[in-house]
Amino acid sequence: MQVAGATVIITGAASGFGKALAQRLFKKGANLLLTDISPVQFEPGDMISAGSNRFVSVRANVCNADEMRHAFQRALSEFGRIDIVVNNAGIAETLPFTKPDEASRWKQVIDVDLSAVVLGTKLALMHLLDRQQPGIIINVASLAGLYPQFFQPVYAAAKGGVVHFTRSLAPYNDEGIRVVALCPSFSPTPLLSQVGPDGRESQLKPEGLVPIELVIDAFIVIIENDKVKGGSCVRVTPQFGIDLYGIKGRSKL
Repeated sequence: MQVAGATVIITGAASGFGKALAQRLFKKGANLLLTDISPVQFEPGDMISAGSNRFVSVRANVCNADEMRHAFQRALSEFGRIDIVVNNAGIAETLPFTKPDEASRWKQVIDVDLSAVVLGTKLALMHLLDRQQPGIIINVASLAGLYPQFFQPVYAAAKGGVVHFTRSLAPYNDEGIRVVALCPSFSPTPLLSQVGPDGRESQLKPEGLVPIELVIDAFIVIIENDKVKGGSCVRVTPQFGIDLYGIKGRSKL
């Protein structure tokens, strides 16, 4: 799909992958509806485009169906269509699994990292099918969705759910809708700072991180390369770069 002129909804757009993706897509000519539970703010000069495209931001809790429906309606009222939805918002576990957790952080991880992805995907599919138009839905999973993560077991469970949920939507290829899971290794985003010190020190060494810009490159590959079919998992790792990861192994993109 061509980025220029497309309308894109990005959740979790206030920081990390969401913010960096917004900047890249805006420069390529996309119209953007950016959502986050925190204010979406940019420095002067961050959002530069030579075209007439625009971006708007809406505060929305990705776990709140009414707020997310409002965000979709706002995109339609501003731009007249929705072409791409990126379910990017995510949080990590902040304590070892067996530590007391009065705030039930593990339940929040499931809600934000899995349930909200299901909600965003459902809203996107309903919109695209109702209008009989092609589209792309990118569900941000993680390498943790492909391999065990002993210091983030609930996060891994949620991201594994995103992977299998996305793979299960492959039949929508027949409707011209590609639902793809993006599975990057950990990257130096604010989410990394949420991981408890045991996990950061023992597992998340600098040589194991992928640059944010490489992950944004992977988003662009998914959008622009029609060979990335719905149900695919696009992996991003320091060892292999950007590749397709499946049951039968990997293939280079």
